Amino acid sequence: MTQGSPSVFFQAGSRRRRKFSALLFVGALVAAGCGSSKKSGDAATETTAATAAGETTAAAATTAAVAPAAGGERSVTDYLAYVGGKAGAADASKTPVKIGYINQEGGPIEISPTHDDGANIAVKFVNEQAGGIGGRPIELVTCNISSTEEEGQKCGQQFANDKDIVAVVEGAVAIGSESLYAALAGSKPVVVGVSVNAADTKQTNGAILFGGAQYILAPYGTFARDTLKVKSAALIYPEGAGADLPAKGQASAFEAAGLAIKVVSYPANAPDLT
Repeated sequence: MTQGSPSVFFQAGSRRRRKFSALLFVGALVAAGCGSSKKSGDAATETTAATAAGETTAAAATTAAVAPAAGGERSVTDYLAYVGGKAGAADASKTPVKIGYINQEGGPIEISPTHDDGANIAVKFVNEQAGGIGGRPIELVTCNISSTEEEGQKCGQQFANDKDIVAVVEGAVAIGSESLYAALAGSKPVVVGVSVNAADTKQTNGAILFGGAQYILAPYGTFARDTLKVKSAALIYPEGAGADLPAKGQASAFEAAGLAIKVVSYPANAPDLT
């Protein structure tokens, strides 16, 4: 169990018989929408204009990249086509395209420290195999939040003040999101993989790719009922922003599935959970 995430314990009736992972392609959204490279100072304008001009091409590339496979009918089988890249490495002599990256880690609650691995793998793929962005390599500018709202403001100011940062990718951030958005003041687009904070859904300059934690945990209810054949469950989660919302969503999913569920919260910094 990753500290900070809700944990479910099942009680079976006649029999008893659970990994959530997500790889966010950092820069894929920007890479698909970028065409030719100009000067570094034009990176943000370049990204916006190319996105508008290349919608049809990107859509066609995405369709070609998605085909029936063992993973499902709409599995991605050609990542190069999926991100609209060009085979080969980015030109290391060109000025990098900077993307801000923020994640919550280093404090008492770490929702997804492995999100860093996904971000770094995505950048490595785009830079080494997908031609970068218009031939230019991606450079991540990292700022982490450990445990306070003020740290979100610090990261937001850092990203807002760097004119070369064209967008911000948010990892699993439960604390500091509101301050981050306030400091950015709409100056940069923010891309979120899976949102764990209600503040993400209210932003006009934000995009959530794979849904919010309130919804992605809902399938546990039908899985518990249909596959595990359980009769009841207990949900244990740490109190605080980023955990209350997904816990509520998960509990409601069990109720909708007709399963009794006992919900128990505990202080995030509790030393003993017995």
